[in-house]
Amino acid sequence: MNLFRILSVVLMTSWLTGCGGGGGATTIREVLGLATLSGTAAGGAAIVGTVQVTDSSTPPKTKGVLIDADGKYTIDVSGMTSPFVLKAHGTVGNTTVTYYSAAVLADVGNTVNVTPFTDIMISNISAQMAQNCFADMAHPCISLKEKLTPENLVKAQADLQAKLLPVVRNLGLSESIDFLRASFATDHTGMDSVIDMLKIEVDPVTNTAVLRNGITGDEIGRMDPKTEVGRRDPVDSSKLTGI
Repeated sequence: MNLFRILSVVLMTSWLTGCGGGGGATTIREVLGLATLSGTAAGGAAIVGTVQVTDSSTPPKTKGVLIDADGKYTIDVSGMTSPFVLKAHGTVGNTTVTYYSAAVLADVGNTVNVTPFTDIMISNISAQMAQNCFADMAHPCISLKEKLTPENLVKAQADLQAKLLPVVRNLGLSESIDFLRASFATDHTGMDSVIDMLKIEVDPVTNTAVLRNGITGDEIGRMDPKTEVGRRDPVDSSKLTGI
């Protein structure tokens, strides 16, 4: 971008902000068309369905888009307030799925995935299964938006990485794989291979999630969001046969 355009954007932003208009301040990202969230919505394959984003306004604002055939989505969040909750709903094969994710202000213009793993991260932050927390998107878990901080997302990411470390090592992937923000394709490689190899069964009644070997069906781990704080117990590596 040349200097003239940068100065033009800054002046335009200052003018728009000064005008007020009742719609809140206009950011440089919005002027440049970068006020978006994008990523991959998948659960072993691309989700055939939609991604919906709900912001932290009162009352909350919601926008939705169709997921592309390759699992990619891009959604405009201009005029919305962070942090954001994302919901991917649709089908993977013959199975109906719903997964949640989250984004903070720094994620605007960048990648945020929606997968079974991000769903577990949000469950741990909210201390209950995400689908219970967001059964009514107009009235989500009490004070969850205060919990959706960069620090808590980092903590949830570290907990998940530690839990899945044996699987990640078995597949020869980086131990610091970023399940929330790393760009990936639904091509059965990289992070997609981890999603392929692990089946996560959520029980909203008992508020737990069971991790199973996607090939043998053996249970290799269990997660209880009510007690996950501070826990980093890895999956049972003895049950990784076939992965």
